[in-house]
Amino acid sequence: MTTLRIAFALPALALLVSTSSGQVTLVVEGASLPTINGPSLVDRIDDVFVNNSGQWLVRVDTNAPTPEDEVILFNGVIRHQQGHSTGMSVPAGATFSSLDSAYIADNGDLLVVANITLAGGGASTVAYWNGALLIEPSVTPVVDPAVPPGSVWESLSEVWGTNTGRLLAGGRTDGGRDFIAKLTHNGAGLITGTQILAIDGQTLPGHPTAISGFSSARGRNAINDSGTALWFVDDDGLAPGGSNANDSWIHRDASPLWREGDPLPLFPPSVYGTLSSAEVDINNNGDYVLQSGRDASFTLDFIIKNDTTLIAEEGATLPSIAPFLLTTIGSTTLVQIGDNGVVLWYGAWNDPNPDRGAGLFVNREPVIQEGVTLVNGNVVDFFDSSSVSDKTFALSGSGRYAIVELTTIAPTDPTLNGAYLFDLRPPVGTSYCSPSVPNSSGNSARIEGVGSSVALTNNVTLVANRLPANQFGFFVTGRVQQVTTNPGGSQGNLCIGGTIGRYVGPGFIKFSGPGGTFDLRIDLNRTPFGNVFVSIAAGETWNFQAWFRDTGPQGQPWSNFTNGLTILFQ
Repeated sequence: MTTLRIAFALPALALLVSTSSGQVTLVVEGASLPTINGPSLVDRIDDVFVNNSGQWLVRVDTNAPTPEDEVILFNGVIRHQQGHSTGMSVPAGATFSSLDSAYIADNGDLLVVANITLAGGGASTVAYWNGALLIEPSVTPVVDPAVPPGSVWESLSEVWGTNTGRLLAGGRTDGGRDFIAKLTHNGAGLITGTQILAIDGQTLPGHPTAISGFSSARGRNAINDSGTALWFVDDDGLAPGGSNANDSWIHRDASPLWREGDPLPLFPPSVYGTLSSAEVDINNNGDYVLQSGRDASFTLDFIIKNDTTLIAEEGATLPSIAPFLLTTIGSTTLVQIGDNGVVLWYGAWNDPNPDRGAGLFVNREPVIQEGVTLVNGNVVDFFDSSSVSDKTFALSGSGRYAIVELTTIAPTDPTLNGAYLFDLRPPVGTSYCSPSVPNSSGNSARIEGVGSSVALTNNVTLVANRLPANQFGFFVTGRVQQVTTNPGGSQGNLCIGGTIGRYVGPGFIKFSGPGGTFDLRIDLNRTPFGNVFVSIAAGETWNFQAWFRDTGPQGQPWSNFTNGLTILFQ
């Protein structure tokens, strides 16, 4: 399989640094995949997802025969293929037909909502947890006081996942009533608890009329690891006492958070427009974000955070794009908020050059801009409202990683489509003693710094990547740059001399895991220096490196090093 994992610099993106110097190419059109009946070529990217560990999922379409041309890649490996049941606990005779959505927990557990073709020729939408059937219509029970005993799922519309075994799901019971519910499961394919939040025909407290429907769109509902959910509900605006001007709502658990037609505090005397096209998200700190429109015309879209912070609005400018005005905030694209408070969203503005006026923003800064950003030396050329959807980009829960589907203008292919992984943390320090000696993974291991070089902020994280998988290691530091070849029998080079400090002991010894990476947020007020700890002050230069275990060609143990990283603290 040709899954490209190549690092390229992105000089146009001052805010971006990834575990591979800007971005990592995951898969592009034309890549060869070892599909079940022989090699196939990728001809389209359809969906993307990433977790806090940088593990990724991309759904691609290939040139394989139509009944089996769709493939799900998980970290570059084919996990499922359309028309086959490999890796999935499907009902007898059924096969996987297409992916609806997916979620990757931080430990690599995989939630997939998929469409299957049944043995008798019908179709069904099911949910899998690590390939085991989690929700199967006509089989999985719905146990809640809101439905009669013995009820089962008649159909499934969508599931939203978390790291804690909590789920948010929408579907229909065999009584023909749509509902949205919180679920818990045992991790082995068994639902252990169901709490219906709302169901068709119910009149919620404070609502004038009964429920008429919900939304299964990916961005219209959200849930965090503690189980707090944001969910959309639409009342019957035509019933007595109802009105189409204020019948859509978004709740936070049992409490209404926003209602169509209610006053919008950041835009007096404006009101919330229809919420049926709104996009929402909530992080693990309870912070939430809304991407919606104001007033009945729904022509002035906005993004607000926690009802107190305006991030962007159509018709206004931002310092990063001035003097141009925002013309579009994507109402069919995701808005996502990370645990670090970062908000990722799509916008377009009235740049007189039509090939430059759109991009992805982190908070109020564009981080990928059409016509400006370079990927693999090619200019990005994909950002228009017709090509961006709620499956075009995704943010990891921490807010560190963004995975993005991009089209670039390549010399050999003017519309080259691909999926790319970005690290959104600002870089710190300068590489030296590079490249390092290749390790058993075939790569030269790297160390990078992210955070801030201002000593008083005490915000530096060291990241080691391109390591061999599932190996232990730790970071070292010192004031002197000096190359020592093969110290202690290592296959690599120690790039630090003089007095050396080691980040060892509980919490400091790291494990590279399946992704071949580990990181450490260091405390600048407690820096190891020989046998003592010292504080790092402004004006000082310190050097850092990672030392890790490795395995030789004959299985013998040895060790290796990353390159060095030098930081001048301010």
